[in-house]
Amino acid sequence: GDTFWFAGLSLEFVRLKEGAVHVRRSKKPKGRIPVYLGGKLSLSSELGHAIRDELDAYSQGHIRSPEMSRVGPLLDLQHEMSRIPRRDEILIEQFETEDGHHLCVFPFEGRAVHEAIGMLFAHRWCASRPLSISIACNDYGFELLSDVPLQASEVESLNLLDTHGLMDDLQSGVNAAELAKRRFRDIAVISGLAFQGFPGKRQGVQHLQSHSGLLFDVFNDFDADNLLLRQAYDELLDQQMEWKRLRKVLERMKVKARIVAFPTHPTPFSFPLAVDRLRERMSSEQLEDRIQKMLIHSTR
Repeated sequence: GDTFWFAGLSLEFVRLKEGAVHVRRSKKPKGRIPVYLGGKLSLSSELGHAIRDELDAYSQGHIRSPEMSRVGPLLDLQHEMSRIPRRDEILIEQFETEDGHHLCVFPFEGRAVHEAIGMLFAHRWCASRPLSISIACNDYGFELLSDVPLQASEVESLNLLDTHGLMDDLQSGVNAAELAKRRFRDIAVISGLAFQGFPGKRQGVQHLQSHSGLLFDVFNDFDADNLLLRQAYDELLDQQMEWKRLRKVLERMKVKARIVAFPTHPTPFSFPLAVDRLRERMSSEQLEDRIQKMLIHSTR
């Protein structure tokens, strides 16, 4: 019964069968706008470099495109509340809200890399002392939220950017086996280990997941050198964590100047991270209402 917009038409969801969505025309004026995987692709290294160049130029008073002119008021507010990072700088923002202590880092390297760096930072911080840290990330940066202050100076003292032991820390910081198991489903289907069913009588997703998950556990426990198992872990590192690019990003972050700002409220850079964190919470309130509440609290 959910209504969504597609190709300019208001459509009502009827059912999902064999990977096909069945819909009917709807007269409802409001509806969701579907988000596709292609619209959520992470920033490439080239695009991230271009964004940093544009921000560097804007911080020096040069507006080189109509797009930068349109976001000018937001960037001016960012400069007023915190800072716009130069090309050779990494901006770190620290502030406190009712949710806890926030530490936001903005490398502008893409969601996949930021997710991996956030998990790496959280793991290494938690290894230094007992902590509870939640992570949020987008294409521009990542946020670490804790009930105790996370000091930016500890990035250096705890060697959070160190690439030594990176593989072990990443696999310890995330449930690598569980993430690889999800990737193994497609590998099992393509290799013929998992049967998808006959035409018109295809196996359900849960059946495929449980069947491929069982195969994954057997390989993981008794045949660790299995090529299909290695393929799942390789895809996890290369595609989800962008392993090769991650090492280069950490090396770049080491040599860049780290600029620490202490805004009193979430800035235009950090506010989207807080909103992403709101989306992951179970609530019966509309997202717009929750954002409005957050704005009210932040201006007190």
